[in-house]
Amino acid sequence: FAYDPDAAKRVIESPINAVIAVPGASGVGAGLANQAKDTLAIVHTGQSDALFDPIVVDPYQLTGESYSLSFDVVDSVTYWFLKNMSNDVLATDMIFPATEDYFATLPFEQLPLYSLFNTITDGFIVTARNATFDPPMTYSSAVAMVDDFDSTAVVFGGLNPSGTWAAFIEGTPLEPKPVAPGSESLQLDIEFRFTDGGSIATYFNAAVTVIDTILLPFEVWSIEEDRQINAAFYQAAGSKPVYEADPDFAGSYNFTKNFFIIPVYEPYTGTGMSDYYSNTQMGWLMKFDKTNTSFESGNIFRVSFVNPLFPGVDTY
Repeated sequence: FAYDPDAAKRVIESPINAVIAVPGASGVGAGLANQAKDTLAIVHTGQSDALFDPIVVDPYQLTGESYSLSFDVVDSVTYWFLKNMSNDVLATDMIFPATEDYFATLPFEQLPLYSLFNTITDGFIVTARNATFDPPMTYSSAVAMVDDFDSTAVVFGGLNPSGTWAAFIEGTPLEPKPVAPGSESLQLDIEFRFTDGGSIATYFNAAVTVIDTILLPFEVWSIEEDRQINAAFYQAAGSKPVYEADPDFAGSYNFTKNFFIIPVYEPYTGTGMSDYYSNTQMGWLMKFDKTNTSFESGNIFRVSFVNPLFPGVDTY
């Protein structure tokens, strides 16, 4: 040290020294918890198929605070809200933010629902995939879940152009008209489980002048609810029976008539309905490809629908 006789007592002076700091790699245990482009963890409550991804933009701005994404209706318009734990609204819109890659894959009719402009919050942006407030208009996939015999297959024939039973009857002179179930039912995935015992469904002939029951070679299940449900059978042409043994494969069966299966979103009872209009839980008109379907007991076939977001139910 340098001594100054004029300095105050008990004061020590040191000469000025330059200190050089050289940036280097992080030490052991000192790395960032997240890197740019990482996706942060998210917890979903609800049944929607929408996916929200918090993507890291600047890891140095991450604070570790928790956030919520919720949905609400304002003046008959549904919005999403990004909030912090103090319930402050940080971002809101009716349009869902998306990454450029996802935006490029969207069909034309979905483009107005998504935007590429994202707000940076706490070092990350939130993007959405498969997000919609609208009820499903058609199925999203139809696949065999179990099929142990490679020589045959259950082939889905799609939905009736009208979609639901209520919409189909609306185009006929039949009165009174049935009412369709809401989105909370139409979004449910349906599984056809082919069994030895089958199940009983309500039967309607083509003119809906005959209301009876029919033994189906499968059970109808609601996947999200994990329960067997009732079903109705609309015979587009011909009469019962509607399937027979496949002459080419022992133990397999072919459908012989054109028909539609209608899921009825209520617990299975094994009894038929007394009319075509009073049950408000009759959903989609689904059909199998009669020409190309050959089925066996044990087959399981699933038809899935995109689950929309429900305000007050879904949170992220």
